[in-house]
Amino acid sequence: MSRARVYLICLLGSSLFGSSALVGCSEPAAQKDSASASTTSSGGKTAPSAKPGPSGNASTAASTTAAPSSSAMAKDAPKPASGEVTFVKKPAKVGEKTTKKSHRVTDMKFSVKGKEVPFHEEFDSEYTRETLAIDATSGLATKAKVTYAKHVKAQTTDGKAAPVDKVLDGKTFVIERKGTSIVVTDEAGKPVPAAEEKLVAKEHKSFGKADEATTALVAKPRKVGDDLSDVAKALALKMAGDDDGGNEVKDLKFSLKSIDATTSTFDTSFTAVGEKGDLTIKLAGTVKVQNDDVDLGEVNLSGPLTLTGKANATGTLTSTEVESH
Repeated sequence: MSRARVYLICLLGSSLFGSSALVGCSEPAAQKDSASASTTSSGGKTAPSAKPGPSGNASTAASTTAAPSSSAMAKDAPKPASGEVTFVKKPAKVGEKTTKKSHRVTDMKFSVKGKEVPFHEEFDSEYTRETLAIDATSGLATKAKVTYAKHVKAQTTDGKAAPVDKVLDGKTFVIERKGTSIVVTDEAGKPVPAAEEKLVAKEHKSFGKADEATTALVAKPRKVGDDLSDVAKALALKMAGDDDGGNEVKDLKFSLKSIDATTSTFDTSFTAVGEKGDLTIKLAGTVKVQNDDVDLGEVNLSGPLTLTGKANATGTLTSTEVESH
């Protein structure tokens, strides 16, 4: 399953409802080290991705941008009845900083030539993204400075530790959306090493794009027990579209569990199937979002994963992602 990503978990974290993309998604070393037990996946289904926002060529500083204000957005939203919430999507602001923290743990047991091979991985990431420019028409951020306070991945296969991956740890980059691409440079605008450029662009591939899941959520007042199939459908499309590996997202459920004065909590579950159908991950958990800014919140998910074929494995995956100002 050399192409089927175990880390579909990060798709949900990046889709609800921030603009960040895949964070720390990679193939477990156990798959690479046990080439004889690997299988190449292909031919999976991929739903269309959300349409990107305008290119960075229309970017401008805050003093010259006529982006809608958050107060105006809230004022235009329908007035909620008691027990309802009208979620707000705030426009980007130059100088605004958002911090994202991610922690993910994967434990698997591979069956390789009759031998059970344990695999363990822990991934920790924390970065702050500062908006440098926004599009004057859409209000979407188009350029940002990203500083990684932490970006560490540690893997152990059959008791043997692999070199710790810290390629982005402690580094700062500038990202800019130009059409369908994310351009990555250092703070001086100079090119960065290819490995760093590829990983940063991948982790922020949704930056500057319109988010159809968010658009669906804020479209009308919501209350506990409402049918949120419109949000679930948009979210499933975004998750599949954000993944370029041909994986399929199935049976995604999304329901509003509770509302309080500042945040709302959703229950969610879905099944992710690898390109060739040999990898299945069933995840469930909760998503919390701020009522007055749905880009901020917390995602907690966990569940079993199963690999069948030339390589057989079972395991669990847990993940927590938090976005805040």
